[in-house]
Amino acid sequence: LKMKSVLQRSLLHRSLLPVGCPRYFSSTINLNSTLSADEFIAEVDEDDKPTGRVVPRSEMREKNLWHRSSSIFVIDESLNFCINKRSVLKDYCPGYLDLSFGGIMNAEEIKDPDGSALREAQEEMGLSDLKGVKIPRRQSLVNSKLEVSNAAPIFMFRTPYEDANTRTWLYCYYVQWHSHLAGLGVNISPQ
Repeated sequence: LKMKSVLQRSLLHRSLLPVGCPRYFSSTINLNSTLSADEFIAEVDEDDKPTGRVVPRSEMREKNLWHRSSSIFVIDESLNFCINKRSVLKDYCPGYLDLSFGGIMNAEEIKDPDGSALREAQEEMGLSDLKGVKIPRRQSLVNSKLEVSNAAPIFMFRTPYEDANTRTWLYCYYVQWHSHLAGLGVNISPQ
């Protein structure tokens, strides 16, 4: 997919910048955040293999341990991206604008990235049942033929991301948004 390669190059480009190189948007960590501080996270190594260690989220942040997270890109029928404003209560990049929804996979989700992505998308988008929502959807991001499907996130690829404040394996998904969903009380439109 063209979209896959564009997103991979973008993420890879940011992760390979030399240490100390200025970034347009460097990440920040709020270690004082009380949001999910006691949530347990399964540690992975730099090759995305589970280490068998389960640590509190606060320790994962303090020690900058490798972990898994999901990034869900919401794309409308015209291939516009939805931009998400992160809560100021978040421990990672609080208050930032983000091109994706998502979050850290907790220890119970380590073997179910798709379930984690669905949970994160529903939480972040404020919808309770994306699998139950039927929408016209492109067969792929590059094929304009429509089929009826649900709005659950679709896996694209995984890639490592590392900067001074975080080290994660991103499991990247997309949700094909459609104007049909505006009737659910959530309105996503290009600005």
